[in-house]
Amino acid sequence: MSEPMIRAAGPDDAPVVVAVLSSLAHEIGDGARFRSTESLIRRHGFGRGRLLHSMLAFADAAPVGLALYFPTFSTTRGAPGLYIQDLYVAEAARGGGLGRRLLQAAARHAGTAWEATHLTLTVYDDNAAARDFYQRLGFVLRRGEIPASLDEPSFSRLLQWP
Repeated sequence: MSEPMIRAAGPDDAPVVVAVLSSLAHEIGDGARFRSTESLIRRHGFGRGRLLHSMLAFADAAPVGLALYFPTFSTTRGAPGLYIQDLYVAEAARGGGLGRRLLQAAARHAGTAWEATHLTLTVYDDNAAARDFYQRLGFVLRRGEIPASLDEPSFSRLLQWP
């Protein structure tokens, strides 16, 4: 495999982004819940009111990695940051620094585009390899913070409360 090349995704890359996200979802056991489509990625990743950004890695013209991220703001830090929603490196491309390079590309873009000063992500507690990877890069795993989500139908109920 040649050295992977990383670039920002564009609207025509929506099918590739969805395919890589689908691979990630299936690998981590979320395949049955996966709902992203090319139309949704195109609309929310490249349309008016853009909500997400993506960096793609290719080797020999095949997609081998993805970082999907969006802006955040920390009131504690008083500064914008970026949240990595998804980071994926194909099995054949693992161990060569591509994950770090994808994070670096996303951080550089966010630093330029919205003056990001920090990066946040969530790692599954049962994924020891991922935890080790992030800790080697200097990430602090904050054991006192527990991610929480409000999914359907609870989200709809929240919207309906007076």
